[in-house]
Amino acid sequence: MTKRFFHLLLFLSLASVLPATEVLFISNKGNDAWSGNFADPLPDGSDGPLASLAEARQRVRDRLADPTRPREEILVNLRAGEYPLGSGLVLGEADSGIGPAPVTWQAYPGEQVVLSGGKRIEGFQRLADAGIPNRIRESARPQVWVVHLPSLGIEFNPALQRRDFYRLEEPGPVELYYNNRLMTLARYPDEDWLQVADVPQLQGEPLNPGHHEDKRDGKVPTGRHYGWITYPGDRPSTWASTNDVWLHGFWTWDWADSTQGIDELDTGNHRILLAPPHHRYGYTSGQRFRFINVPEELDSPGEWYLDRKSGYLYFWPPEGDLSGEVRISQCPETMLQIDGAEWLNIRGLNFAWSRGPAIQVTDSREVLIDDCRFFDLGGRAITVEGGAHCGVTNCEFTQLAVGAVDLDGGDRKTLVPGRHYVINNHIHAFSQVYRTNQPAIRLLGVGQHASRNHIHNAPHMGLYFRGNDHLIEYNEIHDIALETGDVGAIYVGRDYTSRGTIVRYNYLHHLHGPGLHGVRGVYLDDFSSGIVVFGNLFYKAGRAAFIGGGRNNRIQNNIFIECAPSVQIDGRGLSWAVHHFDESHPRYASTLRDFYAAANVTEPPYSIRYPELQYLYQDEPRVPKGNVVENNISFGGIFLDLYDGVDLELATVRNNLIGDPVALRMSETSDQDPRFTVYRIGEPDTAELLRDNILWKDPDLPFRVEGDRILLDLDAIPAEAGFLPVQVDEVESSVEDR
Repeated sequence: MTKRFFHLLLFLSLASVLPATEVLFISNKGNDAWSGNFADPLPDGSDGPLASLAEARQRVRDRLADPTRPREEILVNLRAGEYPLGSGLVLGEADSGIGPAPVTWQAYPGEQVVLSGGKRIEGFQRLADAGIPNRIRESARPQVWVVHLPSLGIEFNPALQRRDFYRLEEPGPVELYYNNRLMTLARYPDEDWLQVADVPQLQGEPLNPGHHEDKRDGKVPTGRHYGWITYPGDRPSTWASTNDVWLHGFWTWDWADSTQGIDELDTGNHRILLAPPHHRYGYTSGQRFRFINVPEELDSPGEWYLDRKSGYLYFWPPEGDLSGEVRISQCPETMLQIDGAEWLNIRGLNFAWSRGPAIQVTDSREVLIDDCRFFDLGGRAITVEGGAHCGVTNCEFTQLAVGAVDLDGGDRKTLVPGRHYVINNHIHAFSQVYRTNQPAIRLLGVGQHASRNHIHNAPHMGLYFRGNDHLIEYNEIHDIALETGDVGAIYVGRDYTSRGTIVRYNYLHHLHGPGLHGVRGVYLDDFSSGIVVFGNLFYKAGRAAFIGGGRNNRIQNNIFIECAPSVQIDGRGLSWAVHHFDESHPRYASTLRDFYAAANVTEPPYSIRYPELQYLYQDEPRVPKGNVVENNISFGGIFLDLYDGVDLELATVRNNLIGDPVALRMSETSDQDPRFTVYRIGEPDTAELLRDNILWKDPDLPFRVEGDRILLDLDAIPAEAGFLPVQVDEVESSVEDR
């Protein structure tokens, strides 16, 4: 039998089992009375594409429900244009495909399709010519344009909503976009921040007793308040009213922001009585805040204000004129809800200008969202909850009020994985309204996979995980934590049972963290345990690999360049965080024990997978035992910080190549206490303490930096360091910049 004849037989055999493809078309030129079988209307107007997504969905359902027809792959092609989604689209079990014959909703090849949750605003006129009463300052009026939204049939919230760092309210308020960029509510100050001048301590019971272990002024527990704060300067006295004026601030900690309403503004005494509900951690002098939604402060390009009583919207365009496109978000519902579906693909579509989420996938399997773009959204772009093996690939996310992708699946009691995945996406300019705790990617449950994502330009964290057995690899994260502190590019916290996750081959660089306590690369916060951090490249990544009181973590085979420190381990359970263990403590927090009890660690699968958990609370749980730091390379900064009583007897530190000027810092107290002991390269005590490591003394370094690239000379690395070669070029270039 010839090879050509064999290939022909193989082709015929495959053709007999592979399903055919049925195609439907949707177009702004379509008609729901037509067949949908043609990409364009026929010349005689007798047939052509469909007009609506709802009708296309019904045609697909009819086709799938027909038992007389074989299962075929179904492609629903959307022709170029904008498709309004006033109330969202729901796909479910009746819209599902099967393995060899999925159902795909996609943009027609080569065309741009936008599923829109907003409206374009036209009909602006210059404020100076409008002749309407307003509170805009005289100096700004020549630059400001105005439009009456009710006249255009555009809806808006009757009042602003309170925003809080720990609770996402969806749908969000209407937002304004100019040329697909989020505009700024009129605020004061425009670029900088004010500082809380004082938090008056009155008589009686405080509304928040504060953090008694932390007294920044040496007297008052951080966050203690009676509802009042004072502010600097006289600017508020120039405003006609504080009606619907809000404050946005980082009120006590730089990782927890909120907006606060005003009950009373006393301009004579520079005092503000804040409206409840109050910030969870109270208010602290010296912390940052701004006034927002102030019409008198519409004084800069890109600012806007909506008078929610009259319906007039005022806008100072970034370019000074209105040559661009102005959009306002409208749709309060999920744009695309996928519930209980299987073998469904969403490909090549744009989602924009919605107040709510773009896509929510619940209890579904084999759903793929590929090559889509998500921008100008008021809710989280994609949430996957329950089900198995759903993915987000090759997408771009930008100009988001909150985060991009949440994946939650699997069963934490049985450790059965969800196997959801987020791969090769570009996520930037996110968390633009909710400024904290809205990461680009959030992994929950068991067994999710985040790989080859490029994440950058955001005020707070990049990737958050909780749960078990996630794989986080080949991601590039940089320029995050632009306005916060005590934050990680990759973060997990406060759960002994969230184990088994591997963080490997990621490139974390140029991290910021201007706020209190700075920035970490991989932040294993508050007793996080059983995590492997392997083969990552950290460059200018702050406190790069951070273990906050946890145990059984492994920091291995990483490269640290210009980090301070490269690795930090603290024993917070022995000092300032004892309230997590002492039930008699006035601030006792039961979180650790609650998660521990929920996991049922004495029974399989936990007793088999994580046998050390069974006896945790009989084995000095406050002590960070079992952490290993080995086979790492560190140059140009500080190698190791040990705080709160951790020493080299408690932590295993071996076979690391250390070329930092400072090799080790140790303290019996926290990292906020400057009284630590410093051990430098070349000192006898340093050599003795770190005798199981290799101290680099050669002035010639085994690497060089070219831009953001780290070029490592592996031949110069001593074999006894046990370092396994990491393909630095692959780590740096693993994410295709879309």
